[in-house]
Amino acid sequence: MAHMKSVCLVIIAVVSCASSVSRHALEDALSEEDECSAREHSKDCALGALQLRAAKEPILGVAEENLIMGISYGPMPCKGQCIIHMDDFMGEPAKPLWGQRGRSDLQVIRNLGANMVRLYGNSPDVDHGSFMDEAQKVGLGVTVGMSDYPYTQMQNNCMQTGFDCFEQIKGVYALNLAKGFMTDDKQYHPALKHVIVINEPDLKLPGMMEPRKFAKGIISGLDGMLEAEKEAGVTGPLPNFTATVSFGVCPGCEEYGKQPAMGQMAAIRRAMLNPAAFGYVPKNDLAKVYRTRWLNSFNTNAPADYIKQSFVRPYEQIFPETPVVIEEFHTPGKNPKTDLALMMITARESNLLLGVSFFEFQKRYDKGGTEAAFGMFGLGDFTVNNFSYYGDNFSSLCLTPIETQYGDIPSLVAEAYGGTKPDYRKLCQADPSKVPLSDAGYMQIQSQGVDSVAEFAGRIVAHLGGRPTTKPSMKQFAEKTSTLGFDELVKELKDSSLITSTGETKCVADRLAFADRVGEAIGEACNDMTTFNCSSDLPTSCKGSVWSTADYVFTQFYKEKGGDPLKNCYFQGAAILADKSYVGRECGQECCSYQGSKAALPTAAPTLPPVFVTSAPTVGSTESPAPPPAFAGDCSFGERPAIEYFWDKSCAPSGGAGCNADGMHMECRFCGKDGFPACPT
Repeated sequence: MAHMKSVCLVIIAVVSCASSVSRHALEDALSEEDECSAREHSKDCALGALQLRAAKEPILGVAEENLIMGISYGPMPCKGQCIIHMDDFMGEPAKPLWGQRGRSDLQVIRNLGANMVRLYGNSPDVDHGSFMDEAQKVGLGVTVGMSDYPYTQMQNNCMQTGFDCFEQIKGVYALNLAKGFMTDDKQYHPALKHVIVINEPDLKLPGMMEPRKFAKGIISGLDGMLEAEKEAGVTGPLPNFTATVSFGVCPGCEEYGKQPAMGQMAAIRRAMLNPAAFGYVPKNDLAKVYRTRWLNSFNTNAPADYIKQSFVRPYEQIFPETPVVIEEFHTPGKNPKTDLALMMITARESNLLLGVSFFEFQKRYDKGGTEAAFGMFGLGDFTVNNFSYYGDNFSSLCLTPIETQYGDIPSLVAEAYGGTKPDYRKLCQADPSKVPLSDAGYMQIQSQGVDSVAEFAGRIVAHLGGRPTTKPSMKQFAEKTSTLGFDELVKELKDSSLITSTGETKCVADRLAFADRVGEAIGEACNDMTTFNCSSDLPTSCKGSVWSTADYVFTQFYKEKGGDPLKNCYFQGAAILADKSYVGRECGQECCSYQGSKAALPTAAPTLPPVFVTSAPTVGSTESPAPPPAFAGDCSFGERPAIEYFWDKSCAPSGGAGCNADGMHMECRFCGKDGFPACPT
């Protein structure tokens, strides 16, 4: 059995070995040593599903149900140069972009056939539960990323503490867990599939020439995240972890440094298995985590055929035990449909490539240059809504397709993923499921025709505490009333036999509303009540979130005011008159959490450790090496590398030593070091 663990446990490429081991024997081996139980949580572990599949049926390739078809999501809300104060697009402030009452980006992504959304930074001060809930509701898994702030930007960042990131990342991740990554029952949110410890550390922590430093930063940050899990009491299935590296070669790496991304991955593996050799003493068993929860991952704009030949095949020999994901994939100039389709075929045939995330959802107008070549969607002129994003005011502009010589990119991606092409006309017009239930909202959709009027009227019926009957249908009603004004439409609905009572109703927060509007509505209700004092009469259990507070306050307000729900239980979309089946009513008369469960008593959130507020200690020299000469060609580095580089057209398309230095452009080439060509004068 010991020999089987070391040789056959996860090497599923060796079919004869895998097929000679019984399923139960492999399960026993996994459950003895691995953190993720093979029997209970195999699909939630990095290797479990692959290992068990190898034992059950000796067929090469990743199981279809585990295949990742993702889209990278960073929807900057501007059509030109702009500055934002936070890049957290999964927080409540960005709900007007991804939420159902907003632009519905998550639903758009799912309709394209994707099953995963990949994100970047996040703010630990902001709740992410709503985003997780919406992703799960539409059928998307979530890959979350950690912000660069504790690694490279804050006063006491990791580079100021000897690349020991334990305290910084532990503090941030503890807050992440408390604010949406973890549910009320101390389990990870079921939508969260894997966590990116850091994005492209090989380009900024501090760079390719010092892999020992970025590897130490990764393992110490991961150690902090594991410690935060323990202190939070996390139970149940656990997500995978990864560090997403660039697709550049790594001249400073001891192994495989001339093979894109693999030198960095080898350095991370060595650090995970032997952290002491990298000057770090972990609090957790990182080797065990590497075996059971670790994925390798990288970003690339290389074409699918190059990745198949130059990466996937050698990877399966070098890393036969570790799955890998492409977190960014898109080659501008290539046909997105055929290139992505080939990449998915490669993933299906590979033992270890779990899938890709197409880069990216929306064009980055703020970056310009080559960075603007990657978006699927552009921004139109129609405003879906206006919103405040971390103190800055923006408009949520409608999505328009980016066109190429092969067709529009969203449609091409949908074909590759087996999804549905978008209806661009509907994306850039008022939506009857979203406009306000008011005269102004009705005027936006009335001219669209009977179907839109029927949908709008159905929302009014629901808000009045009923449900539409089947005879006569809402469409028949709309055919007779579509020329009426809003007030007349509402009167006709109330006087008709269309509304069937749903029984007991209660005025609660509308979970599709935006949190800032809900907060404003709480203030309006509290100021207008005479029988209820929000300062002294609000139960403690209702003070844990804006949603639980709103549920109670809106209920008290409607008890006092009564009358028309469109006037006294609406608050410009913040409230809804709901029956017992509504998510915010599942807990009966007590305060409800966002998910509708009984609200827990508010507890103090974890606090950031002292490293966030004290002066940085002196830990040797942390100055970055002198930068090379000015950028050449279109090389794009997050941080300038220590080694010189230049733009060499001879690298395309087949590559060579030092080519693809920035992980984005094949023509960007390292030079001047052993194994690389001389730098041009």
